Amino acid sequence: MQFFKDKRITMLFKEYSYVGLGVYVLILKELQKGKVSIDYISVISKENGLSEEFIKSLIDDCCEKFKTKERGSLITKDENYFWSDEILKEKMKQEKSKQMSSFYGKKGGRPKYEVKNNYVTNPVNLTPEQVKSLKNKFGENVIEKSIEIFTEYIQKNKKLKEKSHYWYFRKDGWLINTAIKELEQDSKYTSP
Repeated sequence: MQFFKDKRITMLFKEYSYVGLGVYVLILKELQKGKVSIDYISVISKENGLSEEFIKSLIDDCCEKFKTKERGSLITKDENYFWSDEILKEKMKQEKSKQMSSFYGKKGGRPKYEVKNNYVTNPVNLTPEQVKSLKNKFGENVIEKSIEIFTEYIQKNKKLKEKSHYWYFRKDGWLINTAIKELEQDSKYTSP
């Protein structure tokens, strides 16, 4: 189990034995909700028949004594609250994932291609240098529209398997001409 491979947990167990480990697990359960008030110490004390000093000592050691360079301390605290940085990071990661799922759900699913450095890497295969060259030659709007058109074309005609699609972006080619026509209709085109 990964939990017991953590050096910090091993240090806690050596110092506080099973009782300390049990209290730490109770605290972890509460930390799943976020920051916890220092007043929670008295709740744990009363529910488990342990002294508040013991629990305060355990929390202090989790903050100061049981830490490693790689992962930091088990618990972080200030005057009013204590929390786990690892749990808060994980909660933020889950929230971001939830927001992304919600966003893509409203958009009809995840995109079939990835946008990096303002150019499409999948399914259109162009290097950053090629994109820069094309944008200098035809203008940014024309190339972005061309990539959009070509992406739709590739998704409909799955036969294209070239390592580079650069040659499709010719001045006299259908792709650039179609993009220019569509942009002229939208009145977004200005000749470079």
